[in-house]
Amino acid sequence: MDKKDHIVARQITLVVVGFLLTFSILGVAVKVVLKNQEDNYIKLDYLVNQSNAKSEKMTQLSDSIRDRMLIVYDILISDDAFEIDEMNMLFSSKATDFIKARNHLMSLDLTDSQINELVDQRKILKQAQVTLTQIVENAINETGNNQVELISKARDVNAGVLERLNKMREMQAKLSMDELSEARTAYEDTRSQMVVLGMFGFAFSFFIVYFVIRQIRNQGKKLTALMQQLEESNQTLEERVEKRTQQLLHTRDENMRMGAELDISKQLQRVILPTPEEILEIEGLDISAFMQPADEIGGDYYEVLKHEDGALIGIGDVTGHGLESGMVMLMIQSIIRSQSNLSHRDLIAMLKIANITIHDNVSRMNSEKNLTLMLMDYNTLDEYASSKTDQAVAEITVAGQHESLIIIRNNGEIEEIDTDELGFPIGLVSDADDFFNTQKASVYKGDLLVLYTDGITEAANMAHELYGTQRLCALVQANHLLTPEEIKELVISDVKLHIGEQKIFDDLTLLVMKQL
Repeated sequence: MDKKDHIVARQITLVVVGFLLTFSILGVAVKVVLKNQEDNYIKLDYLVNQSNAKSEKMTQLSDSIRDRMLIVYDILISDDAFEIDEMNMLFSSKATDFIKARNHLMSLDLTDSQINELVDQRKILKQAQVTLTQIVENAINETGNNQVELISKARDVNAGVLERLNKMREMQAKLSMDELSEARTAYEDTRSQMVVLGMFGFAFSFFIVYFVIRQIRNQGKKLTALMQQLEESNQTLEERVEKRTQQLLHTRDENMRMGAELDISKQLQRVILPTPEEILEIEGLDISAFMQPADEIGGDYYEVLKHEDGALIGIGDVTGHGLESGMVMLMIQSIIRSQSNLSHRDLIAMLKIANITIHDNVSRMNSEKNLTLMLMDYNTLDEYASSKTDQAVAEITVAGQHESLIIIRNNGEIEEIDTDELGFPIGLVSDADDFFNTQKASVYKGDLLVLYTDGITEAANMAHELYGTQRLCALVQANHLLTPEEIKELVISDVKLHIGEQKIFDDLTLLVMKQL
């Protein structure tokens, strides 16, 4: 489904929801009105039934009183045929009807004044009943004492009761009219509510229709704008796709080119490192070397070059790592190797040449790379004294600034040659001649020499704790009797154990040498 279909579907949904909501409101309004009407009808029907029942029972009471008065008159003029009826008048059907009608009237929905009226009438009727009983007894005994007076009294009492019943009936009629008026008022209120709800429903329906029409109009405008944008996008899409395709192809070609260059540089860097065969040619020294770049191309440098009196050994660390650092490393390797075969090996002269050459080259590269570099000239002395541990068999000359040279003597004692005063970073300034110096040291049978870059001592773990020179010295001192290869493996394993899961941020380079 495209965007246009979505918009049409939304419009239809708005219309349907709007009308459903309107009909729901009107339905609720009609339901409320009908419920109120039904309640009013039930109430009115109840009032009518109550009024009719009360009137009927009041009529029954009046008729019962009149009937009993007629029976009294009949007693006065009747003979023995009415004797039994007169003797059981209280238990006659008329008396029973009176009691039932009265009880039924009491059970109806009466006001407190009506209930009090019936209670008062009961007392008056009781007095009339006593009078009627006397009349009946006189009639039975055929005595006329006070007969007329008693009949008059009974007539007056019954007349009073009838009068009060009529008043009660009038009161009931008035009450019924009031209740009917209330019911009519409620009906009128309900009709007014229905009119108000109808008007509200009409107004709300008008609002819904207006809202839906407005939404449809807005959606139409948006749809028109979207269609225009779509047409413009379609017009330029092919051009953008073509342009992006060319960019991707160019990027792919560039990445392939750079990858090829990096691969060549990496292979070149690996090839120019001293080979195991070249290291084995160094007489008097057992050498084990390790280098692991942190990136594709490392910036660390080490060299082992044989000469007629021993070997020229160098180690350096170019700032940073990557392609530029690798290029500087290749430069310094070429510079040192080209001077190693000179008959007179002047370490300070070699460092001066390296400094000015590297400085000019990194300036031409518009780079700020420089490196620490230490050269160590190893020269054997007396080959016949090599079996003695207390007589020097070789001499080393150290020049250039780098990490300290660690020497573990054959008796386990440790010495360090600090190179801070022996040189200056190569390539940092054009003229550093005054900073280069040399320092000599004797080498005895079994002595251990350790060269390293700061990637070893500054290797950090996850807690940012450095490996440190002290830990390195302690490890090689404790294991100085092992072979250089074994010591190298111990150091590298301990450094990696210290790093743990942390990323290696700098190149790792280590040379371990033992005097044979």
